[in-house]
Amino acid sequence: MPTFMCRALVRTVTVLLAVVLLAAQPAHARKVKCRSVPVFVESSRLADTARACEGARDAVRFLASQGLDAPPVISIKVVDNMPEAVPRAALGAYSRSEQMIYVLDYAAFRRRHNTFKVPAAPSIYRAVISHEVAHAIAFHNFKSEPTLLGQEYIAFVTFFATLRPDLREEILWRYDYDADWQLYAVILYLTDALEFGAHAYWHFLRPENGRRYLQRILAGEVLTLDN
Repeated sequence: MPTFMCRALVRTVTVLLAVVLLAAQPAHARKVKCRSVPVFVESSRLADTARACEGARDAVRFLASQGLDAPPVISIKVVDNMPEAVPRAALGAYSRSEQMIYVLDYAAFRRRHNTFKVPAAPSIYRAVISHEVAHAIAFHNFKSEPTLLGQEYIAFVTFFATLRPDLREEILWRYDYDADWQLYAVILYLTDALEFGAHAYWHFLRPENGRRYLQRILAGEVLTLDN
């Protein structure tokens, strides 16, 4: 082989190896401010950042329509695994002590999507983020010590309210509404959190509840351990 061809081949292989090595390097997380809402997302993938911002905006807008104010700053960190203190099966979590929302990246979410018994979809992922952002917003608006059931009621109502309608119906039809669900709400949440969420959403939709009921939760009047 002529010398000039050998040199050209070496340069080509060197360039290809450089490209492969560059692609193999882990992407660095970047913090981005979401447009029109006080939300900052830290993620190594722009697509996950966009989805997180969309989910956060959905939550902020829905809860604003219910009279809840967003805190000055909401921070979201997109991770490929939950922190050690969070159950491994969790798709997201809100840390009150850190004032930080953790959510799985979309690739990890797709591997665990069976939580909702429907095919994985970006709308579900965004609604999961809305759920966690709702925790942060609700905590900011509580007038008394937040309760687990009160927090989860608001978060699940936000989840279903921001979910694509056809997916919402596909999840909800699996459950039958029980008007007395609050009598065993704790057990319901501990045994099947999604069923708790379905009952919360149906309860929220009743004309006598809605925004008024959310405000009663924030005031510590309902969904406490005593009622």
